[in-house]
Amino acid sequence: MMVLWAVADGDFPYNEVIITEHEDKFEEAKQWATDHGYGRFRIAEVDMGTSADFIGTIKNKGELHG
Repeated sequence: MMVLWAVADGDFPYNEVIITEHEDKFEEAKQWATDHGYGRFRIAEVDMGTSADFIGTIKNKGELHG
């Protein structure tokens, strides 16, 4: 699974959040994130079978843009 991560402008230490896990919404999510103070992005492939904690992160923070 590919996910889009973002870091808020001026955020230190860099606390990344997952903006979306839906590849077809990456551009829409980047626009939302830019409008809400996020300035840096990265896309990463995630193996959802590796960590229950990480799956919780996806569920809790994965759809900030609605």
